[in-house]
Amino acid sequence: MLSGIRVHCGAWGTVEAEEHYNREVAAWMARGRVMPVAQHEITVGELADMYTAHIEREYPDSPGVRERVRLSITPLTDMYSRVAACEFGPVSLRAIREFMIDKGLSLKTINERVAVLKSVFRYGAENELIPGEVHYRVQALKPLQRGKSRCKPPRVVHPVAVKVVEATLPFLTPSVRAAVQLQRLTGARSSEILNLKPQDIDRSGDVWIARLEQHKTAHHGKTRTLCFGPKAQAILKPFVLKRKADEYLFSPWDHFEERKAATPPGKGRRPNQKPNPRKTDHVVGDHYDAKAYARCIARACVEAKVAHWHPHQLRHLAATELRATYGAEAARAILGHSTLKITEVYAEVDEQVSVKIMGEIG
Repeated sequence: MLSGIRVHCGAWGTVEAEEHYNREVAAWMARGRVMPVAQHEITVGELADMYTAHIEREYPDSPGVRERVRLSITPLTDMYSRVAACEFGPVSLRAIREFMIDKGLSLKTINERVAVLKSVFRYGAENELIPGEVHYRVQALKPLQRGKSRCKPPRVVHPVAVKVVEATLPFLTPSVRAAVQLQRLTGARSSEILNLKPQDIDRSGDVWIARLEQHKTAHHGKTRTLCFGPKAQAILKPFVLKRKADEYLFSPWDHFEERKAATPPGKGRRPNQKPNPRKTDHVVGDHYDAKAYARCIARACVEAKVAHWHPHQLRHLAATELRATYGAEAARAILGHSTLKITEVYAEVDEQVSVKIMGEIG
């Protein structure tokens, strides 16, 4: 029995039956433990469900990937769930793309989500769930090009001003403040800082080193290393000392403990006081995720009365400062980019350097 379906492999005990059994099990495992159906019967909704289950198996520790797939597939299932997958084509995919444009999504976001939808049909073709020609038809739709469509252009991310960051720091909790300071010093991504644990950091040398197993490009076989010099070590040390080896360094519970410690005697909750009824299903986690981290910064910006900025702008700030001081190759190495072309996106050209040079030579 495979997925509740009886498969006859031949006379028991024969070599032919054993070979047939091994082929059927291998094919069943390769398809993600699902039995094949007639290719003209499977619907777009069923194919999308199978692909989603595949992504959840392949990326159990990557909530960002699973969320991106969910957002991409939602309009597909909303519009074409009951349509036979073999009838889906580039016109149908273009209709979904037009829906995304009308929703106000940017060019980059739309192209990324359409690429996910193409992956759904590639998955169906490579597992013989749909005819291969369906996959090739869907691939015929070209990505949107800048300036040649009516969709919103991608947002250009600039480095956040140093004075804005400094004005925001006093209004952040200790954990978030430390994470912001580390991001600026190292140029790391938010998730790379927020997922740090004491056991990840090698503190045997003058420069502490964290070799990350989970990061954005880990599935491409790339390594990611964070280096912490004296300034970063001073920020990290209080958190490293008070955490167990397998605990996250930056926890939202620090804020509650700090607030409890600052409450005057007799002003807090009574020992026998019943807990207040919950108003939401929100649960405080053991560490900040990227969204919660960004919300904390957004609230601090309001309290500090400064322009809103996003934590990813700290990475752009670090890239710009590193490039200006140590050169593009050094910035590429520290940010963990494969090529200088990617680093150029993060590191803005220093206008003052250009002005100085041209003032001297031309």
